[in-house]
Amino acid sequence: MGSTWSEVFGDGWRVLISADAPMAVVHREGSEARVVSWPDLDIGPISPSVLLLGATTGAWAFYHPAESDTDELPAGQSAAVHVAPDATVTRFRGLMGEQHPIGASRDGLWLTSAQLPDPRDDAAWRADTHMLVLDPHGMRRDIIVDRRVGFVSEEHTTRHLLVYSGAPHTVREHRGESYDYRFRVLELPEGDLPDVLRVDDLSVASLDETEFLTRVQDVAPRPASPTPEIARVDWARIDLAQAQIDDAVGVVLREFENLASYWHAPDGTTSPLSRGLGSPQVIARGEWPDTVVEVTFTHARYPDRRLRRTIRVFDDAGRIAPAPYAAIHLMEDLDTGQISRLDAGD
Repeated sequence: MGSTWSEVFGDGWRVLISADAPMAVVHREGSEARVVSWPDLDIGPISPSVLLLGATTGAWAFYHPAESDTDELPAGQSAAVHVAPDATVTRFRGLMGEQHPIGASRDGLWLTSAQLPDPRDDAAWRADTHMLVLDPHGMRRDIIVDRRVGFVSEEHTTRHLLVYSGAPHTVREHRGESYDYRFRVLELPEGDLPDVLRVDDLSVASLDETEFLTRVQDVAPRPASPTPEIARVDWARIDLAQAQIDDAVGVVLREFENLASYWHAPDGTTSPLSRGLGSPQVIARGEWPDTVVEVTFTHARYPDRRLRRTIRVFDDAGRIAPAPYAAIHLMEDLDTGQISRLDAGD
């Protein structure tokens, strides 16, 4: 199985980091390439999504539990890894699942759990945002910004902070409403950051929102070319309780249990998930972590065969791989004729 690689550049160094394997390759001028890995990093029982970010200090990988549409699965947690140009790997685990990155700078990886407020609540847009900054050397620090924060970035020696100026303007259209968000791009002070950043005390940057976002794209990790030809490092197998295994399988089984009577009309009549679908069968096959839920059915559009969809319940490391709205995705494929996404059944 291959790996998707991105790369981060610096003065005399390059870090190639994988999006789907716990590994990186560090190149420094005058030195041989070094492979580093973290297969035993605890990223919780839920299969993660991965966000890669670049900074002047190296490359960051942020692991966030994949989203689910049910509360039947165990709570996930986030983790992060920093890979420095000297091949030092710094790990952070046990982060709250709702925290998400808004950028990286020499100070570290900036995280927040703040959600965007009601578009009509201007006071909430001007309220304090609590940030957690993960230092490249392993320290954690809390910083408060007295405004909703959009993004943090660093270019050369300057760190920039994109904040929302206040509630967005409401734009009324014939089909409803849209919102015009307002931003300020500010320069962070040199040296160590204070515990509280007050927007009115910061200098307005000499670039507008569009220029700022362009710079954000410029410093983001890019697809590595060429990709490294090295052996893949796989995640270590986790321990998952049998009750968690059973619950995860049950969630996917229940997702497909009423395909023949999925939709309910006001008069009490029912209809299948997709017009023409019939005779559904849903079973689980295989032992953890190779368990799949197999859905087979007939369809009027394809009368000469049974169709099949298989959903893998766990990833290679044994973590639960949520499949939110899997039935709706199946319906969309059937209704749009995406038969190539299905297998021929028995």
